[in-house]
Formats: sequence, structure tokens, C-alpha cells
Amino acid sequence: MVFGNKLSAEEKAEFKEKLITEPRRFIAQEVIDFLDIDIMEKGEILPRKADLRAFVLMSQ
Repeated sequence: MVFGNKLSAEEKAEFKEKLITEPRRFIAQEVIDFLDIDIMEKGEILPRKADLRAFVLMSQ
């Protein structure tokens, strides 16, 4: 997993080259805050972080 906003200029340039040469290896997604949802664990309701995303694949 790569967070672009955490990369140095050199790391961004290296990643850009990887992205150009092998674009099908990567999926881009925005950074979002996780939501709190309740789960049932051992008969107890507990808050947990959750992230639900949909992925769409395309081929040529």
C-alpha cells in the first residue's frame, strides 16, 4: 500500500516510473476516515472501525 502524500519527491518519481511501466498492478483510491460500526463479539456489542469499498476491474 502506498500513500502518495507520505512520499518524498524522489519516492514519488520512482513510484511514477513503476506506475507507467506496470499500470495494471495498481488500484488508486482516496484516503478516507474509517467509520465506527457496532459488531457482536462473544455476545457483546463493541464498536469497530470499518471501511467498505467497491472495486471495478477492466480488461482490454
